[in-house]
Amino acid sequence: MSNTERAGAGTWLRSLTEAELAYWRAKPQAEKDWWNANTKPENRPEILRTEISGKGAHERFLRLPLFTRKAIGKQLETRADAARIRLRQRGYEIAEKAPRIETPCEFSISESTTLEDYQNILSAFSDLIADHRPLIGDCSILPRPKKTILYAICWLRDHFQTLEAEIEDITLRDKCSGLTSTLNFLLTHLTTDWHDIAAEDKEAVERLRGFESFPDWALPLKAKYINEEKAAEEACEMTFQVMKDKEDQEKRREAP
Repeated sequence: MSNTERAGAGTWLRSLTEAELAYWRAKPQAEKDWWNANTKPENRPEILRTEISGKGAHERFLRLPLFTRKAIGKQLETRADAARIRLRQRGYEIAEKAPRIETPCEFSISESTTLEDYQNILSAFSDLIADHRPLIGDCSILPRPKKTILYAICWLRDHFQTLEAEIEDITLRDKCSGLTSTLNFLLTHLTTDWHDIAAEDKEAVERLRGFESFPDWALPLKAKYINEEKAAEEACEMTFQVMKDKEDQEKRREAP
């Protein structure tokens, strides 16, 4: 982008590198419109860079041999356990002991779940956040349990990444790439911003509705619920769960 073009662009675009701008320009217009309607300009550079980084890491991971991917999965499980210990040491015991909204029976994903089912789950979540973008989201108002929505996002992302790698039509490949980018954003938003809110915090979290940044009185809530490391681990765990489930399903289909 030339200096003249930068001068006429939105403020957030001016902070991007040439490579990041190229990535943004390659997005379908429909996805750009979605970003403009559902993200804050000051957050977009960080979201875009996270998306680029996550897409590249995931693509590199998928090119690894299966046994290597499994070994990485075990390492991540170990890191996740260590992270939980650190969270307890930082005073998150109360949140962990609070009754959870999601139970195994609510995590209603099975081999009979279809592509349309996953798309409907995602559509319901997208409709919600189109009108409701809180600084801290309360999982109790989600249209489905958080894990169910996370699974649907990761399943669809894997589906479109597989299609992108297999089809030759450039237009369709670009469409798959754009959908994958949107799913990466939704995954980051859901893991980072939506949480099981302890009963004693619900009133304060509700007061945050309408705020564009955290006021001083809400900083303890931000420290308690917004944890990027934990969010990344949650996304990784669900990504590996989807990959494992698809692999197991493929083995069962191939079994005599």
